[in-house]
Amino acid sequence: MMTTQYYNSPQFKQAYQILNRDHPGVPLVMVMGLSGVKEDWHPLAADLAQNRPILIFDNRGIGESNVPEGPYTIAQMAEDTLALIRHIGWRKSHLMGISMGGMIAQHLLITAGNQFDRAILGCTHHGGSSQILPDAEAFLAFQSNRNDSKKAIVEKMAAINVTKKWIQNNPQDWQQLITNGSSFRRPARGIRAQLMGILQFDVAHQLSTVKNRCLVIHGDADQLIPFQNGKLIAEKLPDSQFLELKDAGHQFWIMEPKRSFKAIDQFLS
Repeated sequence: MMTTQYYNSPQFKQAYQILNRDHPGVPLVMVMGLSGVKEDWHPLAADLAQNRPILIFDNRGIGESNVPEGPYTIAQMAEDTLALIRHIGWRKSHLMGISMGGMIAQHLLITAGNQFDRAILGCTHHGGSSQILPDAEAFLAFQSNRNDSKKAIVEKMAAINVTKKWIQNNPQDWQQLITNGSSFRRPARGIRAQLMGILQFDVAHQLSTVKNRCLVIHGDADQLIPFQNGKLIAEKLPDSQFLELKDAGHQFWIMEPKRSFKAIDQFLS
């Protein structure tokens, strides 16, 4: 078991873990998405930690971190990330963000790009009016009836992150996804506060200023943040490569762990 540590920032207590801290490689900071906890990064984080130190953490409002009053902004959560990195003492690191974490990562690349070497942006969008919105079914996954059990809500949320075919072909992994969804603290108040930040996010016209080399990853079966959003980001970044993961949904690193690890590890090496 990894030891969870805490950073007491002026605004809240943030929970984090460092994997393979003493490895001489360039560290990788991994930023999780909406309602996600640090544990949701596994097995990818543990695999990537074979070749570098890894930082995983709970954003404000989720997991073992405190839930300060919302709403939150992406800029705020980016500042949280930067403050945590400075607390740890890393002067230069790689950066990876998925979904909302990818938005936080984009903000960091625009405002503090010199703190980072390479970056991976997964299953995310740049916000604004030119983003491609999901269809109605994706929005319905976030609507729960009063009569729904916690298990039913978790299953509905988990299902929209993967594909029906993957659920059928990977029953054990699917059950593990459900278990993880129920096992960690995901307060509705914190999730709502994070969501408000996503709704206000827009860096479409600033991505051209990013100097870091970036790998953009997107599954072509992503129901939450449609695939075209990844292509739009890659087109706007001056130095990027785009990886399309065939038949992968939103949580591509869960559905395609080997391909995800190989692509990211090679990009960072």
